[in-house]
Amino acid sequence: MKPVFWAAYHVKAKFMEWGWGIHTLLNPVFKKIRQGTGGNVRLTVCGGAPLAKDTQKFLSVTHAPLLIGYGLTETTAYPPNSHSLLITL
Repeated sequence: MKPVFWAAYHVKAKFMEWGWGIHTLLNPVFKKIRQGTGGNVRLTVCGGAPLAKDTQKFLSVTHAPLLIGYGLTETTAYPPNSHSLLITL
C-alpha cells in the first residue's frame, strides 16, 4: 500500500503544481487521512508558527489546502465562547 500512496502523492503534487484539477481522481487514496478530521475539511490555516515547506506540501496534497499566515496571530480574532455572535462585514 505504501508504494501506491507515495505514487499518488507525487502525481497529485505535480498536478497541483501545474494547476490541473484532475488530481481529484486520486483523492480515494487519501480518504483515511481526511476521515481522521471528519472528512469535511476544505481548507486549513496555520498562523501560530512557521511550518516546514515539506509539511505544508504534505498536508495540502493529502488533506486540504494549507494557508500559512505566520506572524499574523496578533491580527486574528475568535469568539471567546460558543455563545458569541459572529458578525461579518
